[in-house]
Amino acid sequence: MAAHTDLRSEPIGYWLKRADQVLTGHVGRVLEDQGLTRFHWQVLNILDQRGVTTRAALSESMRLFVDAEGVAGILDDLARRGWLVRHEPDGLDAAALSLSDEGRQGRASVFQLIDAARKRSMEGIAEEDYRTVITTLQRMIANLEPGPDQRRTLPEREPA
Repeated sequence: MAAHTDLRSEPIGYWLKRADQVLTGHVGRVLEDQGLTRFHWQVLNILDQRGVTTRAALSESMRLFVDAEGVAGILDDLARRGWLVRHEPDGLDAAALSLSDEGRQGRASVFQLIDAARKRSMEGIAEEDYRTVITTLQRMIANLEPGPDQRRTLPEREPA
């Protein structure tokens, strides 16, 4: 793909959606032989990072990507694979969850695939450029997403 000389020829929303589509598609193709999705990978990572968590906490963490029913399906799949341990049968949402030994091994294998995909996606992109993109997107979100104690107001319009 040739680089555009006019970076504003397409709105940023186009590039965000297009990048998400391409990344999701590529990761999907990388993981399909394992019967996994990008969302499985994200859940595996959250479980690995937290050690122990709950379905409710996982659903909250994944809410931008998949609904609670989708998270439940992923957890069921991981349990069928023997990759998930449910520690307390106090109810599906409250049960403590963690990766089993097989789950940690599975995650490590999947990590190798994801790492290769990340390296491919980052070819020709300097670390500084990546940081600039991330900090720019973080700033845009902060500029547009009001926090609980902060409401951005538009300047008053002059009467016509």
